[in-house]
Amino acid sequence: MTDLYPDEEGYISDGTVIGFCKAAASIALHSGVSIGVTSVSGAVSVLAGAADGDSLAVALKAADTNDFIPVCFHGIVKMVIGDTMTAGDIVMNDASATYVLPIIFTVDDILKLRGLNGTGTYIRLGQLMQAGAASGDEALVFIGRLA
Repeated sequence: MTDLYPDEEGYISDGTVIGFCKAAASIALHSGVSIGVTSVSGAVSVLAGAADGDSLAVALKAADTNDFIPVCFHGIVKMVIGDTMTAGDIVMNDASATYVLPIIFTVDDILKLRGLNGTGTYIRLGQLMQAGAASGDEALVFIGRLA
């Protein structure tokens, strides 16, 4: 494993949106998270990602069920990559919400990418800012979209 940005850990820059959310189940640090299925009065509920491409934000703290945790919806976070990747790759979470994986833009994957019409199964988590040589490398990921 290579840490491509060894000077810092976790959340790297002040993004425009960090929200405090209530964990609907246990969540590991830096896991991709999706909106939880349970209604929580006065809070947004989040779950660890459970399928490739289902996360839209990143947990900035580990959580047990019902803990309130900071979640990065837009900003730069150091994450573990799950494959050899190139800087600029569009990424999604893996099924365990542990790694980020590239979204390969084949015709099949473009059809799977969830767009404004709400169809598809992949949600774009962000964009890789550094190249990674192997699964397990840590690299900076821009969470969110520029446009």
